[in-house]
Amino acid sequence: MKPSPIGSKLLSVYGAIFAGLAPLTLACIGLFHGMGLLLVYNVLLAATIVYFAVRVFLGDARAVYPFATLVMLHYFGVTLSNLVNQGNFPDGSRAAQMAVPRMIRGVLFGGVYAWYYLLRPKTRQGFQH
Repeated sequence: MKPSPIGSKLLSVYGAIFAGLAPLTLACIGLFHGMGLLLVYNVLLAATIVYFAVRVFLGDARAVYPFATLVMLHYFGVTLSNLVNQGNFPDGSRAAQMAVPRMIRGVLFGGVYAWYYLLRPKTRQGFQH
């Protein structure tokens, strides 16, 4: 395996923490408190993101596309869930105040991962054997 580019190391660590470990922890807490089957999906997605993030960090070129796709799926889910539930949040609540910033973050970070891993030629060259 060839060492991964520095930008990829940074994004893989960020993805592992904020699209993997943090949602995984919250989903596990939700599962233990009897919250629905949707959390099982979140647990599986987050665990898979962490797995592929480690592989990308180590320079595995075959893990780049699954990692980028899964992180984009995570951020698409964040955006979609906040968009759908925006009207259901109590007025003035923290959830209502954070809905639009979370949607912006979801679009922004999903776009960053798509650009860096899927569209940027220099990144693809950095992972070629």
